[in-house]
Amino acid sequence: MSGIVDKAGRAVASAFVYTMYRSAEVDRNDTDLSGRPVIIVANHSAGFADPVLIMYGANRWPRFLAKATLWNTAAVGKVFDLAGVIPVHRATDGGTTGNAEAFADCYEALRNNEVIAVFPEGKIHQESTIGDIHTGAARIALGARASGAAGVAIVPVGLYYEGKSGRRGRVYAKVGGPIDIDADIDLFVDPGDNEDDTNRDAVVRLTNTIAASLRAVTPDYSSEDAWRVLSAAAEVALRSHQYDPSVPVSFGRREELARELQSTSPQARLDVLDTAARYGDLLEAENLRDVNIASYARVGTALPDHTVRSLGTAMALSPTAAVGLVFNIVPMGAMRLLSNNLHINALMKSTIQTLASPIIYAGAWAAWGVALRRKGIRFGGTKALLGGAIGGWALVLASERSDAVRDELGGWVRLGGHGPGAEAQDARRALIEAVEKAAP
Repeated sequence: MSGIVDKAGRAVASAFVYTMYRSAEVDRNDTDLSGRPVIIVANHSAGFADPVLIMYGANRWPRFLAKATLWNTAAVGKVFDLAGVIPVHRATDGGTTGNAEAFADCYEALRNNEVIAVFPEGKIHQESTIGDIHTGAARIALGARASGAAGVAIVPVGLYYEGKSGRRGRVYAKVGGPIDIDADIDLFVDPGDNEDDTNRDAVVRLTNTIAASLRAVTPDYSSEDAWRVLSAAAEVALRSHQYDPSVPVSFGRREELARELQSTSPQARLDVLDTAARYGDLLEAENLRDVNIASYARVGTALPDHTVRSLGTAMALSPTAAVGLVFNIVPMGAMRLLSNNLHINALMKSTIQTLASPIIYAGAWAAWGVALRRKGIRFGGTKALLGGAIGGWALVLASERSDAVRDELGGWVRLGGHGPGAEAQDARRALIEAVEKAAP
């Protein structure tokens, strides 16, 4: 892939991540794989967002494998060809004819010390754990090594999302330790056997290793409810150690601690789930959030620091946000209309909205530019672009800060001068103790 296209792709990925998410955290592995052929394997739970997040976090531009049916749309096919995406033919889409060429392209890329990225589950899914891992990544790794690619490494990446649809959430990518095919070949291939992808036993062993390494970095819970409750418990425990509890807890740290709680002993995990459920019921009964109780414990009846800062930020951004509202009110309405008329599942709706939004907003800004130039305003196109983009960004940030102020003020008002009840405080302490016992 050319350097210009590489840089442009990275810029687009970064713009997407910063626009769609409030924060993006990447926990990288320390192993230096620069200059080596790498196969990234990742979970696939958020559609179009998954490859974009990988592009954002990867040190080198990855070439993705994607189902060949996506090339049926000419525009999509051209973009994918430009990005170096490799088409894969799936049996569920009518047959695997043509995959020999796809494997050959992967081998060549790895011989050239490039990075390819695979979603080995083979499809998007919404479960709270990874699905069955297909053999493609293992076959590519062994086949590439046999074709002359030296030093092939398979790198597992876990992708976490704070909600896959709706308003801007947070994202986290966990990079695991690499599987070094050359160094570990004896673990997969029996003495005297073929070391390429025709060795079925070797493919199965490597696939099992990939599955285990991917499971170690991805969400792996018994149910969505267990994931939600353990994440909430982790957030309460982490907040208790912050100097300013009104500051949002790191999403990555929260998910890491939640994983520890899931992997602890059954009894310890049950204690956390029970105490978290009790505390959650008390919060719901009083229409409060944990941040309200934690902030009250630190500053009493004074406004929490984060509320004050959020209010100041919203006020400072308001003039620019007003400009952004003028330039973006029409595309905002168009996006809302599109959302209301898409009668499909939330994940697919989010993906379509993500792909449509740059076209709708850019079109609106271009129309504004034409209108301003016709009125004789100098640099009308530039002003429309800046007003739409920068003003729109200020509008998003000001809206988020205003929402935070509203939520935090609501809790502050409900607590009043009396503070949280003793039962809620006792339940909070019990939850923190249960978490710290389960994950010391």
